[in-house]
Amino acid sequence: MSKEKIKTIATSHFNEFGYEGTKLSQIAEEVGIRKQSLAYHFPNKRVLFQEVYKEAVDDEVQFIQQYFQQHGEELIEQQLYQFLTEHKERFLTNPNTKLMLTISFLVPDEMHEDVIQKPYRYIDVLTAALESCFAKQTFRIGAKECALAFVTLLDGLDVQLVYEDSQRYEKLQEIAWDIFWTGISL
Repeated sequence: MSKEKIKTIATSHFNEFGYEGTKLSQIAEEVGIRKQSLAYHFPNKRVLFQEVYKEAVDDEVQFIQQYFQQHGEELIEQQLYQFLTEHKERFLTNPNTKLMLTISFLVPDEMHEDVIQKPYRYIDVLTAALESCFAKQTFRIGAKECALAFVTLLDGLDVQLVYEDSQRYEKLQEIAWDIFWTGISL
């Protein structure tokens, strides 16, 4: 039994049942240990959640940094549209991405102080990476404004993933992207 296995199963439970519906006893059972053994690593659900949520945000920050480093030579339009697509795929396939986005929208009351600031790190890193992209080309508005508009576009699409489904995301991605790109282009 490892701490990593506990966190993996806990992430799955937080995604499926939310913070309030997740039970340490169910996590321990799925891991194959007693609840008392789980407490050796995580004294309570709050500590466990704090650790898995922080790691989820860290993973997404790392994804952003790697994505823009790997795709930096592509045309900006292609690079950013593909980012929207990969972002959706990560939500659908990566439990950490799903946890970060879902909890960012549906903050558990008792975890508000623990959660509310962490997504801002993600947004700050994303905004800075986007601003660097937009600074490479001339647009109707400045690079910072373009970056903020893109983050707003992404935020609106994320609502579709959390509250609706991926098909709605894809449909609105097409529409919103066309309006966004047309709006910032000269």
